[in-house]
Amino acid sequence: MKKMSLKMIASISVLVALTVVLKTLSFMIGDQMRISFYAIPLLIVGIMGGFVPGIIASIAADMIYGFFFNPFGFNPIYTISALLWGVVGGILKVYSKKHNRLPWLFLTGVILISSLLETSNNALWDFVLYDKGTTLVLFGYKLIAIAIKLPIIVLLIKLLNDRVLKLIFKQEA
Repeated sequence: MKKMSLKMIASISVLVALTVVLKTLSFMIGDQMRISFYAIPLLIVGIMGGFVPGIIASIAADMIYGFFFNPFGFNPIYTISALLWGVVGGILKVYSKKHNRLPWLFLTGVILISSLLETSNNALWDFVLYDKGTTLVLFGYKLIAIAIKLPIIVLLIKLLNDRVLKLIFKQEA
């Protein structure tokens, strides 16, 4: 991995802070359905910097949120979900550089699969660690939340990648 510029480190730091804010300020629909857009800054870190910065940012954001803002405390098992988004951002970077574009269908598929993996991972650990009956009911709510947030995440990542991040890459090249 080549050295990161100060601009890249500062950008990643801001995106980690934004991740924590978005995770803290997630939307609640009713008592059970939580919709959070914290994946967007982690995807952007991965697209900007690749796998390693994406993983580091994911761990940092999840630890900061867990230790300081999560009412249930930090649990490293759930960090796997955050790690997923940083890794997926790295995958999107590799694909985008190789093919010089990021098609809608590919982006939608990757984010849908990642969302399902994240939700399944969290539901599995909820099932193992907590109330099993409630976990199955909440899984249905989480699938509805994916359907609501998927188009928003795909649209924002596509627009940011096509308009903003390509300009950053051109300036640094």
